[in-house]
Amino acid sequence: MQVVVVPRRSVITKKQGMKFMYMQIRTQTLSRYAGIRGVRAVLLFLGMSVFLLACGDDDDKKSVGPLFTVVVDESYTVDGDNWIFVTDLSGDVLDTKSYAPGQTITFSSTNEADKVNVTIFQGHDTGNLKELSFRTYTNLDRGDSLKLSVTVVTPPTSSPGEATIEISNYSDADNVPSTLLFSNTQGWNNSATAGVLDAVVTLPKSPADVLVSGYRSGVPVYSWANALMADDVVEKDFTAFDAYPEQIKLDYPGVTSGSIVGYYPSNSTPYFFSNSSQLDQTTFKTNTPTLGYLDGFDHYQTYVFNQNDAGTVSYYKTGSVNTSIAIPAFTFSLTNGDIKNFAFNFSEEYTYFDAQWQYLEDTNWIHWNIESEPGQFSGVTSIPTEIRSLYPQLDFNKLEYFGCTLIKFLDGRKYQDAVPLTTSQTPDHSEYYNFNPTF
Repeated sequence: MQVVVVPRRSVITKKQGMKFMYMQIRTQTLSRYAGIRGVRAVLLFLGMSVFLLACGDDDDKKSVGPLFTVVVDESYTVDGDNWIFVTDLSGDVLDTKSYAPGQTITFSSTNEADKVNVTIFQGHDTGNLKELSFRTYTNLDRGDSLKLSVTVVTPPTSSPGEATIEISNYSDADNVPSTLLFSNTQGWNNSATAGVLDAVVTLPKSPADVLVSGYRSGVPVYSWANALMADDVVEKDFTAFDAYPEQIKLDYPGVTSGSIVGYYPSNSTPYFFSNSSQLDQTTFKTNTPTLGYLDGFDHYQTYVFNQNDAGTVSYYKTGSVNTSIAIPAFTFSLTNGDIKNFAFNFSEEYTYFDAQWQYLEDTNWIHWNIESEPGQFSGVTSIPTEIRSLYPQLDFNKLEYFGCTLIKFLDGRKYQDAVPLTTSQTPDHSEYYNFNPTF
């Protein structure tokens, strides 16, 4: 930029003229220098911008941290094709990997989503039927870990032998042999002849206290066969069995059944107090049965099942016995059964739901379960190419709504506590409802 200096209108001497010329030249020189410096600044700015843009591109290509981790127990049973894929809440696939027992699989993505859906896929071919199973857990925290494991059942110790319990006056035609239960045993066989029931029980130890329980004319009753040794023969009179001192009447609209089991401290042996299914083969079968139990046990497992026009309600409780069990009356209406836009109306508060879609075509059975919290449902929108390439017969649009279970925790647990995360723990005392609407 050139700066022009206009002098005042006056007589200029030679000396003054030289001074003016000097000032003009100097001003022009400084201005030219300033211009050069400005150009350099602009070039520097442009260079830095290009550099920052390039760095931004590199950052976009970098992972923003682990997306999710799945730990597969060594004892976890797999067969056929086994895959896990992680999506964002809109259903877009972020990462897909196969899995095998004993592996720890880490998923990653440049997507910055802090909530993800995780789907477990298993493809099994029996020769007659190809079963393709999907289970999706929604709205999980980024960085969480899922664990795939199986419940380990401790095999029984070797038995010291068998004992026989003979029960007389067992001639009521309404009491068939299968209606009695023998607790604290490793199993039993029984037969009835001439009004006498012979039960041969396998003892878990010697001596052992065996609880015999059942129903007599619709009333829950019990008797102890204490200190049984191998080869013992004990005689009991069925008419002398005691009615349980503690009883609960299951009186609700519809058809109801239930059971109560007790446990001693630090002992996994179940004591079957009463199970209303013992009435099923008798004329005392009823829609409002009575359950009985004994005090003095460390904790109990209570189960009540009710069926009515709206569907079914199951009540579960581990801990103390609830003597005033409520069976809520509920309403459910499906407003959209599409797996991508699933929606419904439900009259009860609930913790999460487990909905299923499926279809059967030729020798292919495809079923997909989705678990989600209220108001957090994000529909499934895609299947990874890795799975599609293995099973091109998969047709997402053929999946049809098959039913829904709504779970309501009464013990303070949340949805994440039901997901098999590595941080999840099954509480010693729990209480919840399962609602299964008719569809």
